[in-house]
Amino acid sequence: ADQKTMTYSQVMVGALPKPISVSEGRSALLAGTEVVMTGAAFRLLGDDVINPECPDAGAQGPLLLQTRVFARMQPEDKVKCVEYHMHLGIVTGMCGDGGNDCGALRTAHAGIALSSAEASIVSPFTSHEKTVMSVVDVLREGRGALATSFTSVKFQLMYGQVVCFNKIISYGWGTLLGSWEWIYLDACLCLALAATLTMSLPSDKLAPSRPTASLLSPLHICSVFFQLTIHVCTTLTVLYALRSQPWFVPFDGSAIPVTNWFEMTNNYESGTIFMLMAMEVLAVALSLTLGGDYRQSFYKNVPFILAWAGVYGILVALVLPNGSPLARLFQFASDPTIVAPLPPYPSQWKAVLLVAALLNTAVAVAVEKVLILGPGAEYCRRRRKRDHHIPLRC
Repeated sequence: ADQKTMTYSQVMVGALPKPISVSEGRSALLAGTEVVMTGAAFRLLGDDVINPECPDAGAQGPLLLQTRVFARMQPEDKVKCVEYHMHLGIVTGMCGDGGNDCGALRTAHAGIALSSAEASIVSPFTSHEKTVMSVVDVLREGRGALATSFTSVKFQLMYGQVVCFNKIISYGWGTLLGSWEWIYLDACLCLALAATLTMSLPSDKLAPSRPTASLLSPLHICSVFFQLTIHVCTTLTVLYALRSQPWFVPFDGSAIPVTNWFEMTNNYESGTIFMLMAMEVLAVALSLTLGGDYRQSFYKNVPFILAWAGVYGILVALVLPNGSPLARLFQFASDPTIVAPLPPYPSQWKAVLLVAALLNTAVAVAVEKVLILGPGAEYCRRRRKRDHHIPLRC
C-alpha cells in the first residue's frame, strides 16, 4: 500500500499541492491534519489501508478517523465506509436522501432518511425537515429516552426497597397496614408517578457526552445507595421519635385472633409507617426527575407535577384533620375511633410527620442534584474514554 500514490484531486492533505505517498500522508495525519477523500481514492486505497482491522492500517486506523469528508462515493463505497467505522466499535449514524443511500442506511446503527422516498423505507428515522440538523434531534431524543428508561427502573427499584424495609419493621412490631393504605400506595401513588415521570421532555441542548449505557454503572449504583441511605435514616429517626413520645402506647397484637387480622391496623405504628412509605416514595420520584444533561427538569413535566401534588394532597388531607372520613377509611390514627380508647395523634406529632416529609424530600433532592447530577456525573464522564475515541476538531 505504501507504493500507491494519490494526486491532489483524489486526496487533499491540508493544502499540499503535490502528490504524496500513503506513508507521507500518515505522518501528516498523525500530526493532526484533516483529510477530504473522494470515492476514487477510497476505492484505490482499498481494504488494506482504510480498513482499521488490517495490520497495515495500524491499530487506530488513522486514515479513516482523520478523514472528515468522503465525497463522490458510490453506494457500495458508502456501505464500506459505514462498516469500517462500525468495526472500530463506534456507534455509527448515516444520513441519506436517495435510493443510493439505502444500503448504508440499513447498515448503520442509526439511519436517518432526509426524504420520504426509497430511503425512508429502510431507515428507522425519517426527517420531515430535510436537514442534517435532524441528527441532533435524534441524539437529544435518544439520550433523553435512555435516561428516562433508567429513571423508571430506578424508581421501581427504590419503591420496592422502601416498602420492603418498612414492611419488615411493621411485621417485627406485629402490625399491618390497612387495605386502603395499600391501595393508595400501589394503585394511586406508584402507578401515577411511574406513568408520569416518563413524560419528561429531552433537553433543549445536546450534551457534550453521552449518558451511561449500563444500569450497573457507578452513577446509578451511587444514586440508589444514597437514596436508600437517606430514607432508612429517616425511617429509623421518626420511629425512634414516635416511641419516645409520652403519649405513645406500644401495640400488643398477641391477644388478637388470626381471623381478626384487620384489627392489627388500628395503632400508632401502622399510621406512622404508612406515612413514611408514602413520603419517601414521593421524595424518590421528585429527585429522579430533576433532569440533568439529557432531560428537562420536573417543573416542565406538567402531568408529573399534577400527579405528585395530587397524591401529596391526599396525605395532607389524611393527617391534618381529626376524625375525617378519609382517616376512617384508611384506618389512620388521626381518627379517634381507630385507636380508641387511646387518644388520636396529637397536633404536634402531625406537624412532626409533615416536617419530616419536607426535610426528607429536600435532602434527597439535594443529594441527587449535587452528588449525582453534578460532580458524580462529571467523574463518570471522565471515566468513559470512549467518548473521546474519535479525534474531532471544531
